[in-house]
Amino acid sequence: MILYHFTHLRNLPSILSEGLCVRYSTGETRRVWGCETQRREWAEQHVRSRHGWTDDDEVICIRLAVPDNWIHAHGPTARVWWSDRDIPPAHIMDVDFRRD
Repeated sequence: MILYHFTHLRNLPSILSEGLCVRYSTGETRRVWGCETQRREWAEQHVRSRHGWTDDDEVICIRLAVPDNWIHAHGPTARVWWSDRDIPPAHIMDVDFRRD
């Protein structure tokens, strides 16, 4: 499945070398989160709000190809997914730097 993960630009070097690692999750449960195309705008705003980032902060969007058996739906219609396993760098398709 193609999923989109939003994070701060400063995390990119680590992500490109290690992948998206659950140990860096700041939530109550250690998970890597992603969304479907239709939820990209919501997901970016959610991440900005959750972490207190402003529009001036450099948020990036990482497009991932994740095997279906690695992910779990966050509700029946949310179009938001999570994984309790690391997503290796080989699953990164590209990075959108979200700049106009």
